[in-house]
Order: sequence, then structure tokens, then C-alpha cells
Amino acid sequence: MKLSDVMGAANLAVFAEGALVLFFAAFVLVLVRSLGAEEKARATELSRLPLADDQASAEAGERSAP
Repeated sequence: MKLSDVMGAANLAVFAEGALVLFFAAFVLVLVRSLGAEEKARATELSRLPLADDQASAEAGERSAP
């Protein structure tokens, strides 16, 4: 009996198919979550974040001016 006979009879393809199904499910979950309306609002908020520091600095400068 050869090793290839033993491995062929072990039916290990089930593990590869299971991994494919898990990967596909995770991919769909990430895709749905990243394309949701809630994520779009958060992305818009985060895209303005670098400008928020400049606005805060300008406002602080206006307040401290005599």
C-alpha cells in the first residue's frame, strides 16, 4: 500500500472545500459591512478629520487674539 493510496482514501478534499466556504463567507461579510450606509457616513466623517485640527487651531487663534 502506497502513501498516495492512503491519502486518496482519507478524503481530505472536505477540508479544502470547508476552507473555501469559510473564506467566501468572511469575504461577503466584509464586503457587506464596508459598503453599508453606516460605513459611508463614518468614512465621510473620517475624511474630514485632517481638516478638523486646522479648524480647531484657527478657532483657538481667534479666541486668543486681543
